Amino acid sequence: MNNLKRVLSLALSGIMLVGMMSVGASAAGFTDADKISNTDAVNTLVSLGVINGKDDGSFAPEETVTRSQMAKMITVALNGGKDFTYGTKVTPTYSDIKGHWAESYIEYCSSLNIIAGQGDGTFAPDAPVTGSAAAKMMLVAIGYDAAEENLVGIDWEVNTNRIADNNGLYQDLSSLNPSAPLSRDNAAQVIFNACDAKMVEYDYKLVTENGNLTTKGVAKEYADGRTLFSNKFSLVEGTGMLQKVDYNKDDKEFTYTVKEAVDGSPKTDLEFKSETDYTALYGMNVKVLYKTSSTGKVTAYGMFDDGALTVVATKADVTDVKAAEDEMKISGTKYTLAKKAEETPVYVAPNGADFAATDKFLNDVMDDVNTSEASALIFVGEDNSKIDYVVLIPASVEEVTFVGSSTVTTKGGSYDLEDDVVAEGLKKGDFVKSVKAEHSVYGVNTVTKLDTVTGTVDAKRDGETKVDGTWYNNAEGLEELALGEEYDLYVIGKTIFAYEQITESATMDDVLLFLDGGEVRYGVSEGRAYFTDGTNSIVKVAKVDGEELSKGDTVADGLYTYKVKNGEYQLTTVDGDNTVGNYDYNADQTGVKDEKIGTYYIADDAVVFAVKKNGTTAKIYKGTDVQDWAEITGATIKLLSKDVKGMDTVQLAYITLATENAEWPSKVGDGKWGFVLTKPETVKKDDETYASYSIWTEDGEIEVLDEDAEDTAAKKGEVIAFTDNGDGTIADAEIVSTDANAFALRGLNGDNIRLIAMNGTENTDITSKDKDTVILYVNTKDDKGVEGGELDVAAEYKDGQYLINVWVVRRGETNKADLIVYDITGDIDNYDNDDKGVTAGGSKPTEHTHNWSAFTDDNGTHKRTCSNADCNATEGDKQHTGSAASTYTTDANQHWKVCSTAGCEIVMEAKADHAPATGTWADATTGTQCATCGYEKQ
Repeated sequence: MNNLKRVLSLALSGIMLVGMMSVGASAAGFTDADKISNTDAVNTLVSLGVINGKDDGSFAPEETVTRSQMAKMITVALNGGKDFTYGTKVTPTYSDIKGHWAESYIEYCSSLNIIAGQGDGTFAPDAPVTGSAAAKMMLVAIGYDAAEENLVGIDWEVNTNRIADNNGLYQDLSSLNPSAPLSRDNAAQVIFNACDAKMVEYDYKLVTENGNLTTKGVAKEYADGRTLFSNKFSLVEGTGMLQKVDYNKDDKEFTYTVKEAVDGSPKTDLEFKSETDYTALYGMNVKVLYKTSSTGKVTAYGMFDDGALTVVATKADVTDVKAAEDEMKISGTKYTLAKKAEETPVYVAPNGADFAATDKFLNDVMDDVNTSEASALIFVGEDNSKIDYVVLIPASVEEVTFVGSSTVTTKGGSYDLEDDVVAEGLKKGDFVKSVKAEHSVYGVNTVTKLDTVTGTVDAKRDGETKVDGTWYNNAEGLEELALGEEYDLYVIGKTIFAYEQITESATMDDVLLFLDGGEVRYGVSEGRAYFTDGTNSIVKVAKVDGEELSKGDTVADGLYTYKVKNGEYQLTTVDGDNTVGNYDYNADQTGVKDEKIGTYYIADDAVVFAVKKNGTTAKIYKGTDVQDWAEITGATIKLLSKDVKGMDTVQLAYITLATENAEWPSKVGDGKWGFVLTKPETVKKDDETYASYSIWTEDGEIEVLDEDAEDTAAKKGEVIAFTDNGDGTIADAEIVSTDANAFALRGLNGDNIRLIAMNGTENTDITSKDKDTVILYVNTKDDKGVEGGELDVAAEYKDGQYLINVWVVRRGETNKADLIVYDITGDIDNYDNDDKGVTAGGSKPTEHTHNWSAFTDDNGTHKRTCSNADCNATEGDKQHTGSAASTYTTDANQHWKVCSTAGCEIVMEAKADHAPATGTWADATTGTQCATCGYEKQ
């Protein structure tokens, strides 16, 4: 059993919670069990009698092991757990061990060449043993010859560490310094690993070295694969899948069933009882060290995760699961499935029974809204590369609403303190994880308190919050936390399920703009709040102007001061009665012109909220931006101002534009363009809030701080125009990678290019570049910028449809490209080109076949138009023929057939001939001419 891996767990104790304990958490009942890291090793060796605790009931895991203590543990291990007392020599091997409590153990190990003295005739029994020294002793104990392997002499430590590492003696001890004194905790792991390693014997052969014939020993494993566990303790190693767990609450004893255990005999089920809680291994491939008595009773001395790949997570940690794909992510790390997600089986943990396959697969579970994000998912693979199946332990997060003498009530149900397994010390307002009886190994409801993390919010990004330097996922529906504020977070693993704000309010005298308040439910109205730091979020409003909300109330759009209590906002209207400090309030201004709002000058650091008429979203601007705006008229404006050196100056304004279709105000940038490479993070620097992200520009990759800090200011994989402030910050970030700028590049001739737009319109007169045109080469599949490149025409997807491969932006002249962004993959990832291309002469068609019958004649526009709903593709100009000819009338004066439809100037062709009765044509020497006007017949 050379691969006793620990469970690769994402905060396992917080995720599983199928019981009240974690794997081996009892640690043989030691009072300081929570300080023991190598719990499995300690439990097994204690049960075998190799190591013991202290007289006070502790284990003292951090205490250093002495050389004499190591000698005793090795002696006991080599004697199958029996603490023999051996005789001592009249003249001790070492001068400093006579009468020492460990004298007989030292002599025993010395007789087997397991230990050596200090070189001066002493042993130093009470000196600390180093990791290397302990490993050297254990290597000799499992059969290695110290002389043959050069475990003595000047290079003994280097050779010891090499052989020890090769034999797994340092496994699960990644932070171990072999040259430093060994702790009791780590000593247990070293001894455990050595007892589990293969024992060796030697083949001795005559060889010639330096011209001399000598005997050379070569170590080899025993043919029967024996270990100290099997050879000295008669332990059998069984491997299989832990598929069934029963718990006897009265006896506080578990019954475990390992299916199809392999122990050298035919596959069979291995069943045993134990007081040790191994429930966190449920559903995993395990190894069991056990003995079977003459009566058939199985006694286990340890059970360990033996899966080559085992990952435990909550549903919230799992992302990017797509039915037809065989990859996914767990907390950002990519894993491969043996089958597609729609074929990867999911087993649901039952109580006291074998888990069995359900009719659900991984993608079903991830799409099931009834499966809480708090549910545990155990991913198990047979090898190191792929996951074969998943075990689901349904669970839910609930808030405690009442704690009585016999029951605990949550928003999810009531739990009996006598019959259910309920965490101690719960109080109202706590958040717990509940596993119902049908999925709990205890056969009763299991309630465990969530871990609590206290910290300050450093940064935010889509679906994540950074608290004191650590990123956490936000559970579905979790309201955003405010930057710079301190919270108690209720977490499972790396997911926040609930929180309580410690600080009383975000900013006591700050101002927000509230928009789009929803119907009042449960005493709150949800709407979006825009803050003066440039951020915005959905908030719950419980009070307005001191009054609690009730059904039927509405929260008007507008400016408010606010407080936050228990995550709910209390708003006070900003008006003449609530002017926020010493600011003056004015609601009579209507326009912006010449660096003023109405008659008020604009402070450079002013905050201006802008909303379109009847709009439900806002944009936030700084005063320096507004000073550069073009004239705005007819707006409704509310503002806060103060006197600055004799001038009335705007500090904050709320502008409602005159129409719903008004353009957002903006100032002209300095021609900078960028392709966004990373997901923006909201951060603070020098008390200012920014959106931090990397962009690809004509100068290469740069990291910027966007002072607008709006969620919509920039998104990964999009192209922006921006103003460079010259100090690492940017402003006025505007997304330009829209459908209006998306084209299929269909022709190249020098600087001239031909484009097909998203609506099917061909542009043949665009100049691709001059000295001012910026060309960016990117890879939108991987969100990367590319050094250099060359434009190329778009590939034809099918049936005259071409892939979108460029963004082209024209801000000035219609035939000049200010910016060309070319995707080197030939297929911009933002467009679903695999289902829909763009077709020259027609818009992006919907998914139906265009044939003759799909088009209808429209004599008014002389085109055939697709008759399918929502498709405006046209077949092209169509002359009137046949029955449609009556649409044309003859104009004898001009000799043309002219369309009689009002406003249509389409003509057909020169009239072929006048009827003879008209007598209008006459022969002339120059040809047949009209007798009326002299027009020569064509």
